[in-house]
Amino acid sequence: MRRGVGARCVRAPVPAAKIRGLEDRRQHRAPVPGAAAARTHRRREIRGFDGVELLFPYDLDAHAVRREALAQAMPIVQLNSPGGDRMAGEAGFAAVPGRESQFRQSIQVAFDFLKACGSSQLHVLAGIPAQGADAKLVRATYVRNLQWVADEAAASGTRIMIEPLNSRDMRLRAFNACPGG
Repeated sequence: MRRGVGARCVRAPVPAAKIRGLEDRRQHRAPVPGAAAARTHRRREIRGFDGVELLFPYDLDAHAVRREALAQAMPIVQLNSPGGDRMAGEAGFAAVPGRESQFRQSIQVAFDFLKACGSSQLHVLAGIPAQGADAKLVRATYVRNLQWVADEAAASGTRIMIEPLNSRDMRLRAFNACPGG
């Protein structure tokens, strides 16, 4: 199975009801020895994906997510770090000056979820700095937070990712291009 660069993954903001629904249906199936592996392989072939990236799964039970991923033979290949209050427009804290404490807390939540769901790759969200924030301070905050999370990730066996996004997909993000991201 391919992981990381080149792997075909589906991004899935999986709702809790869907996970519970899939678990409920599975309870009513009679196990057929040998057939499960064939069904699993067919499902993966039909879907065309090798794994799942969960965008914001933190309101779900990580152990239930892991069980369902195993049942569907779709490993959780990556999570986004917690984004904060998405309704208020937050999208992470790594590059947001003054939010360093919240950044560290959010990363600890992410590491706990990763461990429980059986994944080891985390997309660290840069966030959206306040309008008019000093660009040098934003970059310095981002670099300091990435250095901290890299050390923490190395200690826990977690791989971190950063991803510059274009401004159409994530307006006003801290870094929207490769040179800054």
